[in-house]
Amino acid sequence: MSILLTDIPEAECTPLARQLLEIIHLQQERIAQLEDEFARLKGLKARPRIAPSSLESPRLPRDPNARRPGSANRSKTAELTITEETILRLPHVPENAVFKGYEDFVVQDLVLKPRVIRYRRKH
Repeated sequence: MSILLTDIPEAECTPLARQLLEIIHLQQERIAQLEDEFARLKGLKARPRIAPSSLESPRLPRDPNARRPGSANRSKTAELTITEETILRLPHVPENAVFKGYEDFVVQDLVLKPRVIRYRRKH
């Protein structure tokens, strides 16, 4: 149990109270160090170091256009071998439409099919 300076009303927070709370805080830290050393000497596991919650600390707003950390800036389909190409035609093309090229979409598909082989050996 730890007493925080914010737990004490402002009217009761005198310089002596601040000094005593600082002494208590230092003693709590020293007790924790001694307990860790005692556990280490006895061969027990050390107390886990738990980082403070990231939910309590204010986060910087993330850029919505930015990629996630660790994602590479490479094309995921660049290393694929294209086995089939299909051109999609629009059903109704206006008379004055100008062809500006193609927009590619790569779709990976997994096809499972049975393969039955009969091996024949002379006897």
